[in-house]
Amino acid sequence: ADLTYMCAEIRGFAQIAASLEPPEVVDLINQYLAFLVGLLRRHGATVDRFTGNSLRACWGALSPQPDDMLRAVKCGMALQAELVQFNRLVSPGGQHKVELCIAFHGGEAVAGSLGFEQHYDFTVVGEVLSVTHRLQELTRPGQVLITQSLQRKLKDQLKLLLLPAVELRGRSGPIAVFMVQGL
Repeated sequence: ADLTYMCAEIRGFAQIAASLEPPEVVDLINQYLAFLVGLLRRHGATVDRFTGNSLRACWGALSPQPDDMLRAVKCGMALQAELVQFNRLVSPGGQHKVELCIAFHGGEAVAGSLGFEQHYDFTVVGEVLSVTHRLQELTRPGQVLITQSLQRKLKDQLKLLLLPAVELRGRSGPIAVFMVQGL
């Protein structure tokens, strides 16, 4: 399937977790994940997985729509915008404020159940996942970054800033990266 894949990481959570008791950490991360997943679902995403303080989601896996790429990037922008208000609700004093680093890439992948008789999980397999994850590792808090595969198709609908090309582990040669600045 042709997917748009997102990796989002909650930055700053390790420092917060160090100052809390384990049940408080679980409660806080559950609040953030509920917020993130609620917004993802409203934008038509399929959640792939949670890994510690990050989550992965995709558009186009289960019920592809012609505007999946644009809906995905709009979701990333909404996550960044609404996180500000959510932080105020969860942490009025700012002591538990977190930031998101979000990256998107589009391409061919296989999506579906992976596992064996006793345990299956929905997941995505393909280079689109590794490229997105590695780009997200380079993302700064508050940013939404996309690769050229999305830029080529969305350039007339988004305000983008071309960033210096980056080298991603496991890839040969630099890739073009764009920061989303608005619609």
